[in-house]
Amino acid sequence: MNTEISEVIESLIENIENERNGDIKTIYLPEPKQSGRGKPKNSNKCHKPAKKRVVTNRNIWKNTLNMNDFDSGNQQHLFDEANHNTEDMKKRRLFQSEIKQKLLGYKYQDIEKKKYSPNEFVNMSHVLQLLQMTSDCFYCTEPVKLLYEISRDPKQWTLERIDNSLGHNVGNVVISCLSCNIKRRTMYFEKFRFTKQFKLVKDNSTNK
Repeated sequence: MNTEISEVIESLIENIENERNGDIKTIYLPEPKQSGRGKPKNSNKCHKPAKKRVVTNRNIWKNTLNMNDFDSGNQQHLFDEANHNTEDMKKRRLFQSEIKQKLLGYKYQDIEKKKYSPNEFVNMSHVLQLLQMTSDCFYCTEPVKLLYEISRDPKQWTLERIDNSLGHNVGNVVISCLSCNIKRRTMYFEKFRFTKQFKLVKDNSTNK
């Protein structure tokens, strides 16, 4: 028999005998043991701070950008070629350098998966055109970040392929946030877009 149960039974018997003799005894029940599942989670668990991109340590990045430049609502000046303000021109050059780096990554990705087509692969002007037409995610319709300092920022802009059997070609890419790009995987793009926008409409109606 369990030791704790035995102790309780013995205490009860002793109490009954004491009551007969006119004495009252308080029974102290042992604290129940907590199983591993019942242990409270450590609410003070430390969360790792968001990791910044390596490029943010470069002087050109530190000296050109400020915190306001990472707000998606303040990034339209990156497309204004008629604006010859020195500071804005520096930011445009930095932004275009970022696009080149991302395109290089997509190129290597297509080559690795044997989907690279030199004559159809997207170029700088096409990406700028897409971003200027809309800087909202094709799926969730939320604004994407053109400039960002956090590595793997879920709202950073990406090029999402419509047909995953093809490479990042002109006519086969749309602007998407990283979060939707990853979540879609191999689902048909229109089906995934419908599920995202349906959820968005449902959430908005619930909040009213």
